[in-house]
Amino acid sequence: MGRFDKYSGQGQAKTGIIKGRQGIYETSSTAKHTVGERMCLGDGRVFYYAKNGSSASARPGVLFVADIDRAEEDTSVSEAIGDRTVETFTTVGLMGPAAIGGYFWVTGGTGGGQTYKIADVTQSTTSGASDIHLHDGIVSTITTAGCCIANNPFYGVELANDLDNLFLGAALVAVPASEYFWMQTWGWIALVRGDALGDLATERELFAHASGVTTLSTDAGPLGRQCVGHNTYYTVDVVSGEWHLGYLTIWP
Repeated sequence: MGRFDKYSGQGQAKTGIIKGRQGIYETSSTAKHTVGERMCLGDGRVFYYAKNGSSASARPGVLFVADIDRAEEDTSVSEAIGDRTVETFTTVGLMGPAAIGGYFWVTGGTGGGQTYKIADVTQSTTSGASDIHLHDGIVSTITTAGCCIANNPFYGVELANDLDNLFLGAALVAVPASEYFWMQTWGWIALVRGDALGDLATERELFAHASGVTTLSTDAGPLGRQCVGHNTYYTVDVVSGEWHLGYLTIWP
């Protein structure tokens, strides 16, 4: 658990403990914060509260990714300006709590291009047609348009296993399956490296390592790989398999 440290920064001098709740070095089987809640420390590090998926992380400093690749679509949505509830949105399966904090958007037609954050859902237990409650009212009429939803990106995160995933951040501790934790997305953190690079001026950016995925590399490799941060300067290459200090720049 974090402790009070007068040297950790001005104003927000805590190292990650929120009184009576969950610190950045703890995991929990029950939610003690809202999934997706943001916390910024005095030294500039940023964390988001996340729920792990079905695979445990055995060590700190490895990457997690969002499991948001199954957007549901309903092609018959019609809503008026000011509406904050999208009624009877039809999905293939039940949405459940993963949708809360996710996003609803209009893919085309009248009202196309609008994006809203999901505040809550009233789940149908029979047909899969649920009401989606939005944080904000509709700003432009939606008329029989195609609409999609995506789950909260921090709900049911996964260990990085594919370079096509959206990388979110890393944990400071090992995280058991299905437990809640603070995921660091910005700032200084020791991260596992997947190769022996880092000494050159061209090796400043950090990417997911092609062969390890949960490890990082300063070699860009395949086109389209997501840059997750920057390397600290080293006069020699880092050691593959070890943790080295880096600076995450994923989610401010």
